[in-house]
Formats: sequence, C-alpha cells, structure tokens
Amino acid sequence: MGYNDFQGMDPQTFIVIAEMIGNFIGGDTPFNVQNAIGNWLMLIGQAIVTYNAQQQYFEGGPGRCFDCNNFNINNPDVNQDNNNVNQNNNNVNQGNNGKNYDEELIMIAKKINELTLEITKLKKEIELIKKD
Repeated sequence: MGYNDFQGMDPQTFIVIAEMIGNFIGGDTPFNVQNAIGNWLMLIGQAIVTYNAQQQYFEGGPGRCFDCNNFNINNPDVNQDNNNVNQNNNNVNQGNNGKNYDEELIMIAKKINELTLEITKLKKEIELIKKD
C-alpha cells in the first residue's frame, strides 16, 4: 500500500475501516487482552505523531509564539485585508488621541457603577429576607 492509497482515501471510509477492525478484535477478545492491544495500538499512534511533530519542527523551525496579530497568517485562502480589521480598529482608537478609547472606558465605568448599585440593592433585600 503506497502513500497515494491513504491520501486518496475518503476520511469517513478510513474511520469506518478502523471502527470495523476495532469491533472485530473486541468482539471475541477478553477485556484484559483488548486493553493490552488497545494500549499498544495507542503507543504506536503516539510514536507516529511524535515522529511527525519532530519532522515538522525540523522542517519549519520553532514557529511563532501566540499573538493575535498572527491570526491566519499562514493561510493563503484568507484575505489578509479582512484579517487586519482588528488591527485597523485598534490603530483608529489610538490615532484619535485615544478619544474612542476614553469614551469606551467611560461607558464601562458607568456600567460598573450601575452593577455595583444593583448588587448593593440585592444585598439589602437579602438582609431583609434573612431578618424575616
């Protein structure tokens, strides 16, 4: 079986074949043997995935650390102009001497004050209920 055989296989077919093999092995096998075979197969899978990860690291280098600016950076199917909308919005907020940013902070502060007043009212109501 060559590389093209796996590459050309439909993912659903691939999964169904694996499920059928698992059901066949599990059907007439004692549970302790099932456990041993299952763990052994998972070890094989982990070895393959580890080999693959090391190969990717070797070929691609360490990669980037998390940064919101790297969103979809390596995806050629995404329009990078749409990808930079958040960056442009941040630049607009900062470019207007922080005007939009200050207005947003004022709105947040008002909401926090409203929530604080509501919590205070609820606490008073709870105390009244406890007294009754």
